Amino acid sequence: MNILEIEKVTWMKVKGSIRFDFHMEDGDKYKFTGFTPQNQIFLVNLLNGENIPTQEEKCIVTGQISASLVEIKDNALVMKDNPTNTLYEIPLTDVTNIETKEEEDVKVSFHMDDTFGATEVDWMEYVTFSIPHTFSQFRGVQDSNTAIEFKKSLVSLDCVRLGSEDPVASFKRLIFLSPRGDYDMEFNLQFFRLKRADIAVTVLYRSIVSIRILCKLPKPMYPSPQAYVMICVDPPLKIGREWHSYLVILLNTVREVDEPIEIQMSDDLYASKFEHKLQKSYKGLVHEIVVSLLEGLSGKKHSETGEYGYGIRSNLEAQSKKGSLYPLEDAFYFLPDPVIRIFYTDIDRVEIEGPENRSFNLKIVLNTEEEHSFSTLVQNELTNLVSFLKYKKIEFRGYEEPSSSISSRKSKGFKNFKKMKKKRK
Repeated sequence: MNILEIEKVTWMKVKGSIRFDFHMEDGDKYKFTGFTPQNQIFLVNLLNGENIPTQEEKCIVTGQISASLVEIKDNALVMKDNPTNTLYEIPLTDVTNIETKEEEDVKVSFHMDDTFGATEVDWMEYVTFSIPHTFSQFRGVQDSNTAIEFKKSLVSLDCVRLGSEDPVASFKRLIFLSPRGDYDMEFNLQFFRLKRADIAVTVLYRSIVSIRILCKLPKPMYPSPQAYVMICVDPPLKIGREWHSYLVILLNTVREVDEPIEIQMSDDLYASKFEHKLQKSYKGLVHEIVVSLLEGLSGKKHSETGEYGYGIRSNLEAQSKKGSLYPLEDAFYFLPDPVIRIFYTDIDRVEIEGPENRSFNLKIVLNTEEEHSFSTLVQNELTNLVSFLKYKKIEFRGYEEPSSSISSRKSKGFKNFKKMKKKRK
């Protein structure tokens, strides 16, 4: 899309976000959703700076609306007051339930995505269509009425069946470390849901950024029966007053399902959309099935611990939290709670501190001079960690490569770090 070919840009509040429509000079139109109010302000100012006209289109989210024309276009219900003026577009893929209310009314409900963080944007929970019994398209059907026939026409669409409320598969009492607690996990076709006695939250698959499996201890020297499954979501998930950019599940890597898990969907839907993404039946290890379902339904492939292979046990000094520091391909990750991600591109240097005993400390200094300190890392990991820092071309201080000299071997690779800091001052 060439910015010089944009004729105008319109934007409107839709369910859970803001949508921008780019109208091109050749008549084409491109639609983008998922913007926050902050994004909207930035984009409008940017476009106006390029002398591109922008206009807000009003959409109805409460009250009554009279639409003389309703049509289905691009998996959306389009409501118009005349053939050329669109009042509102409703995404059919977000539908969770369709029910008839009296003889002429059809109520269409939408699931609520708990990952959206901009409270200024209106939410649409449901919309009710009043279809007169004189409506010609659905007249003359025996033992029925216009509302029932309109409902049937919507339910028959694949895009609506994708948003159905019935779960494809579910697991009971999975242990989550972020958000902390035991949750039932239900996999639907457009989202997954976490449920327990007092909480039920929904996460759209399109909110998933990445899926990782992280083993807790080195392999194969110290095989562990547990691993973290870390799901990164953007925008973050809101539970109560807390925001969670990472969902962390603690799973036993040798636990198998008690009986095969059968995927709950029609044969036609499976054959047309999921035959190459999901299995009809799963058996085996629980953590592998959970990850397989997440991959197949979200379209995101999982990654594992990378070349380093495992996490290093350590303490997050700022919060006195015990966990593991994972040197992954793109960043350092500290798990399980709070999850901290430190991109390698943001690191100015790494300072290694420690007496000549069984552990050492690590201070990661960012380009902004912000610091993250980790303590009591086992000294056996020092050589591997230094090699990894060199591989990533990250500057490190406080460690001297051992040489063949007796003095170097006695020093075990450490410099007098306190003296170094005094010299820098």
